[in-house]
Amino acid sequence: MFPVHKIIPTWAFLLLCGIGVAWVVNPFWWQSISHEKNKQEAIRLHWKSVRLLRENRLAEALPTAQRALALREKALGRERPGAARALKNLGRVYWAQRRYLEAETALRRALTLFEKNLKPDHPIIAETMNDLAGIYQMLGKWKQAALFRGRARTVRSAPEASAGPSMRNGANPEPIEEAKRLDDQARIHNWARRYGEALPQAIKSLAIREKALGPEDLRVAGRLKTLARLYKGRRQFKKAESHYKRALAIREKALGPDHPDNAAALYEMAPVYFSQRKFTEAAPLLERALVILEKNLGPDHIRILQILNRLAFAYQSAGKWGEATSAQEKARAMQKRLAGRR
Repeated sequence: MFPVHKIIPTWAFLLLCGIGVAWVVNPFWWQSISHEKNKQEAIRLHWKSVRLLRENRLAEALPTAQRALALREKALGRERPGAARALKNLGRVYWAQRRYLEAETALRRALTLFEKNLKPDHPIIAETMNDLAGIYQMLGKWKQAALFRGRARTVRSAPEASAGPSMRNGANPEPIEEAKRLDDQARIHNWARRYGEALPQAIKSLAIREKALGPEDLRVAGRLKTLARLYKGRRQFKKAESHYKRALAIREKALGPDHPDNAAALYEMAPVYFSQRKFTEAAPLLERALVILEKNLGPDHIRILQILNRLAFAYQSAGKWGEATSAQEKARAMQKRLAGRR
């Protein structure tokens, strides 16, 4: 007999024997390892697809999201919340690719699983309903869009009527509910580009909120921004400009001058000046948005690249060739850095 004990210690030999017996006795040992590997790989691919979607790299995002879903279903089962989250992300990728019917199928299945496995007021259920409302909007199914918007509002865990300090100070929630109803109607008309029908409802909603919440509440700023978009859609640029400015002033007072939300408002306001060929007035808005985002997000964020491109256009249109060239070069350098990280 081969003297195994002279090569390795007895305790190590016994340990190896025990592992061998366990492997023979337990036929699911390798399966459990494979299950865990699939689970971890599914999580990695899920977040990779989320990142690719945010970066608008849709050709890469789709197969990544599909693979993440397949692995989640294999590791967790087709009826688990993890599979629902992968379906939700896949639906958003399809949506970004304008494959609305496939997006609807994925999101409807995700919603069914969420409602089956989670509490009825879970925030992700409301999110999925809002996603479906957006899909139905793109398909021109306005009644279904309104239905899912309404359903989403009823399941939100933190209703708007009790969220802010103004409401805690005694505002009546009933007018707010009426304002929400008007918002839904205005949103549907806006999706259908029926701005003339959306506008009076948005104006009335704003008036209700100002009375119930006070003129400097952040939720009033949100409605001002909505109304500004409607005026912009009707080419009433002066009114759009004044509403954007007032919304921005409220946000700056409530959040501080360097909050990222202010950058988004500035970026959205600039096209109002573009439409009036006021390029020298648009450029400072974008310059300020650029400073805010660089301070909050770092120098190499995709949103900064978008602002640089729009800023280069503003400079070029205003005849500021040196500034336009500088912005373009900065944008190209950022594109190369971002490409190198893929």
